[in-house]
Amino acid sequence: SSSLAGTGGEGGGGSGDGSSGGGEQTVSLELGTGSGSGFQSGRMNASATNLSSGGSTRLEFNVVNASAGNSIYNSVETSVTISSLCQNAVFDTPITTTSGSFSTT
Repeated sequence: SSSLAGTGGEGGGGSGDGSSGGGEQTVSLELGTGSGSGFQSGRMNASATNLSSGGSTRLEFNVVNASAGNSIYNSVETSVTISSLCQNAVFDTPITTTSGSFSTT
């Protein structure tokens, strides 16, 4: 897997549904691979990591709620923007998920 930049602490807040007192629930979003105890913050899976000019690879990673034991975050639609230090890199961006899992080429 490869590193993701700018992960951790992006948090926000969400409203409770009344089932646990109706107060605010803390949401702390992080990007990485896996979920739960197997979550690896700041990582992504790439189908190929040694690309020649014009090559492509599939990138896959998840968004989790760190405040809820790194559970996959699928409560609302979430979008991310991907960029690279490689000036020739081209990404489908932003990408959006409602499942908590991102996949792009």
